[in-house]
Amino acid sequence: MSPTTKLNTKTFWEVLALIANSLVFLMVGLEIARIDLTGKWMMILFAIVIVLVGRSVAVYSSLAFVKNLPTSWKHIFNWGGVNYTPLNTLTGRLKWMLLGK
Repeated sequence: MSPTTKLNTKTFWEVLALIANSLVFLMVGLEIARIDLTGKWMMILFAIVIVLVGRSVAVYSSLAFVKNLPTSWKHIFNWGGVNYTPLNTLTGRLKWMLLGK
C-alpha cells in the first residue's frame, strides 16, 4: 500500500469515528432532554460527590508512590480530570522531575 493510500485510509477512519462519536453524543443529548429531573436533585448531587471522591482516591493513591512530585501538582492532577497531558505539555518539567532526565 502506498503512503498516500495509507494516509487517506487513516484520515477516512478518523473522520468516520468523529462522525460516529458526534452522533452518539447527539442521541444522548436528545434522550436526556426527555428526562424529568425535578425530584432527583439530591441523587444528582450525591452522584457528583461520589465521582469526585472516586477521582481523588484514584489520583492520590496512584501518585503516593511518586517521589519528587509537589503536593500542589497532585491537586492539579486531581482537578484536571486525571489527565496528565496538559500539565506535561505546559510545564515540560514532569519528565525531568519523575525520571531525572
